[in-house]
Amino acid sequence: MSKLKNLPFITILWREFKFLSVMGGTYGFYHTKAWTAVTVINYIVMYSAMLFTMSVLVYTTYLLRDNIGYMSQALHLLIVGCVTTTASFTITINRYKVEKFVVFFEDPWSLCEYSRNDFFEELMKETQKKKTRLIVTWILIYGICGVIGLLQSGINTVFGTQSELTDVNGAWVILPFIMWWPEDITASTGAWMRAFLVQSLYLYFCVIMVISGVVFAFSAVERILDQVKLLIYGIKTLDRRAKDMFQQKFPGSDMKYMEKEYDDCYYECLVQNVKHHHKMIKWIETFLDMASLPIAVPFYGGAVLLGMALITITEKDDPRVGPKCLAACLAFSEAYNMYLLCDVGQRLENLSQELYDTLYFSRWHTRSPKVKRAIQIMKIGCQKPIVFTAAKLLVLNMSLFADLVNSAYSIFNLKAASEKFEDK
Repeated sequence: MSKLKNLPFITILWREFKFLSVMGGTYGFYHTKAWTAVTVINYIVMYSAMLFTMSVLVYTTYLLRDNIGYMSQALHLLIVGCVTTTASFTITINRYKVEKFVVFFEDPWSLCEYSRNDFFEELMKETQKKKTRLIVTWILIYGICGVIGLLQSGINTVFGTQSELTDVNGAWVILPFIMWWPEDITASTGAWMRAFLVQSLYLYFCVIMVISGVVFAFSAVERILDQVKLLIYGIKTLDRRAKDMFQQKFPGSDMKYMEKEYDDCYYECLVQNVKHHHKMIKWIETFLDMASLPIAVPFYGGAVLLGMALITITEKDDPRVGPKCLAACLAFSEAYNMYLLCDVGQRLENLSQELYDTLYFSRWHTRSPKVKRAIQIMKIGCQKPIVFTAAKLLVLNMSLFADLVNSAYSIFNLKAASEKFEDK
């Protein structure tokens, strides 16, 4: 790993995420022949397995179009694959945008002159702990989803709900999840094993791509929130910083007799805040430019995913417990993921409002004209709340999460209403 020292992007990603960025398709390593081989092989196997299985699931969904219970299972897994593959692919083709953003990971203290303090150090330590907890949490959540997906037959056997059918309209029920396969998997063990291997790879890559993307996105967002908190802290401590600067420039002098010099120090500290705010906004724009589309994909499909999960759980045509357990786990992971994204978006909005309020109550009216002008200019820049957006259309906040849950329920309710109409 000594060769990583002179490669800033790889060094940072290796330090923060180890193998996740490579195995999940977030950022491949090409700095040595060995790493190039690992990255290229991983991409070939990953996209081949995903695209092939998704094409098979498209056909499976078509075959099951008249059986909503089984179709919802195939469609759900198809949408999960589309979401994870699209997110990974968009980040991969925008590799330069990842590099442009990752630069800030190397030295988060460089955005302003007042970052070397206990307050920011504690924020950074807490962010590192959050990242570790996030990795463990998502490995457990999506790992459980993947294991349940592979062990559905065993779960059905345990609960005594194993189907007597081997296939429904040509889609095999005796595989880990329902899917059409070009071979007769009841004719030989080899045919079943090949189908099982393809499904295992599909579930594995869905899990690893989601974990890689989610951990990277949330780690980046927490760093951004830390910078907003630091900026608020910098404004709240303007007086103290100005006094410290005055003492450094004029040691032993009394501020009462050097009000102009103290005002100059206060103005200089305020300029540091203005520059910090400008750099922070540029960093946020860089993040949104890189991650806006990958974040948007699960949101646009989120309501459908939750709706499909609810249909699978409540559908009476398929009494098997395994698919219902998988649908419940996927629904929880999808809802939790969207909740966390909306939560960080809401926290950013709240912090941006706190930033404006802090400026407003900074006793600016007692300062000199040039300080007043500088504060007024910064207030104008902070009037518009800082927001996280998905594809520049959806603003991530708790209102959006409520709308998504409502949309998911509407899909489920529409299906229930159509069934009642058909019964009449």
